[in-house]
This record gives sequence, structure tokens and C-alpha cells, in this order.
Amino acid sequence: MHFIPILLFVLLFSAFRVFELGDSLTGIASWFITAISLIIGCGLWYWRVKGLKAGMLLSGLMLLSTFICLRFTLWSGYSVSIADSTSNIPTIRPGDVAINKWFNLSLQPGDMVGVDVDGKHYRKRVHGVPGDVIDICDNTVYVNGWHYSAANDWLGLAKSETRSCFNRRDNLTLAEDEYFLLGDNSANSFDSRSYGSVSASAIFANSLYLLVQNRSDNVVPLKKQFRIPELAD
Repeated sequence: MHFIPILLFVLLFSAFRVFELGDSLTGIASWFITAISLIIGCGLWYWRVKGLKAGMLLSGLMLLSTFICLRFTLWSGYSVSIADSTSNIPTIRPGDVAINKWFNLSLQPGDMVGVDVDGKHYRKRVHGVPGDVIDICDNTVYVNGWHYSAANDWLGLAKSETRSCFNRRDNLTLAEDEYFLLGDNSANSFDSRSYGSVSASAIFANSLYLLVQNRSDNVVPLKKQFRIPELAD
């Protein structure tokens, strides 16, 4: 009989990760409703079988275990972090709360990721993926001839053939397992322009969305769609 709450508890947290419920607030809300219902149900059941103290103890232990498992990524695969850098302004401001995913990572252009560079963690956006050609002209990065930025709502700007570069680097074609990362605040970001491309093994998380106060939309998705003019709606 004692194994039943444990089994239900394990299944509950397995579902959170298997069905990737943390990818949206709707999924999180549905999971929390199920979790609270399960905790209350198991507590009432133990109350009838073992008495009031046993029921309250079981409910308390399950509630505490829920907090511990959600707090750490071992069970849930998700984490919560508070931004403390200006390198992704205006998308992410210091104090914004980000929800991060640590498994089944997406490494496509427009994804916001966590990367380990020399033992330090940074949050940057994927701009270049294996096979892309990177051209840096006066600190402006062109990917396959297009520059993408928050200032232009991620609509690509083609590099002018007549533009002169005072500080130009040779074209770089990203090899297999190489990714080029940039901060949204291109004027103040330590990114692949400084430390070069990174491997997939250095990328440890996706930052999915922000939970923000005092904005018209309190949930801000962090993945952006890069577009080029002829394909834009």
C-alpha cells in the first residue's frame, strides 16, 4: 500500500519531462492542477487508512518533494533564472525571469541558448548553424548575406555590395557541430564575435520564455523567427 503514493509521484514527475510540459504556461498549469489533486487525494486516502497525522504527513512530504524536484533540473529538466546582464536588451532586461529547458535542445537560428565559455555561462541567440557562411563587417554579422537584429524585428537586411568595411574579417563557413551566437544587444555583448563559434556540447540549455511584470504581455517567448524580405508576409 505504501508504494502507491511513491509510484504516482514518480509517474507525475516523469510526465512533466516526457511530455515537455514546461514548454508553456498552459502545460505547467495543467501539471500543477494534477499535482495538487494527487497530493490532496493521497492525503485524504491516508487519513482514512492511517489517521489524520499520517495523512497530513504524507501530504506535507509530497508537497516538499514537489518543490525540491521542480527546483532542480534532475527531475523536471527545467529551471528558473533571473537575468542580470544587459547583453540581450531590449529582449531581456536585468531582473526578468527566464524559464530554461535542459533537454531535447533546439539549436536553430533564432533560438536563445545558454552556453559555457571557459567555465562561464552566457545567454545568447543562435545566428549561425553548421554550413552557414559568416561575414563580419565593422562588428555587424551577416549570415549567408543577411543581418538579423531586434531593431529590425528579425527581418533580414542584405549586405550592400558597395559597403566598405574598415574592420572586416574573412568569410567563415561553420563546420559540422559549429554554432555562431550573438547577444541581442549587439553594441554591448560578449559573444561569438569575441570567442568564436562554439560546439553543440558547450550549449547546455534553451531559454524558452520570460515572465515579466509591467509589460502588456506578461509572457514573452524568446525564440524568434528570422525572416528574409521576399519570404516575409
